[in-house]
Amino acid sequence: MTQLLRDTGSLDPKSTARTDDQRAYDDKDEAKIRKLIKQKPDATLAEVAEAIGKPASQGTVSRTLKRLNLPRKKSRRTPPSATAPTS
Repeated sequence: MTQLLRDTGSLDPKSTARTDDQRAYDDKDEAKIRKLIKQKPDATLAEVAEAIGKPASQGTVSRTLKRLNLPRKKSRRTPPSATAPTS
């Protein structure tokens, strides 16, 4: 506590909120992500990260997609069964 007082002049806790300069993806990267998802809506998180070319975890990519209100729903790998009940 004394170090906090000495360093900041206050005993108020430091903010843990991220600022814009701490974002992994900047506005140009987010535009690239929007374009990629528009072209390939079922891209995986790894594919999105690879397309941007910056090292980032899948969690970072997922949070970025959520913040941009972009879909995360994957398309079906196989067509639905014609004989199985659907309800």
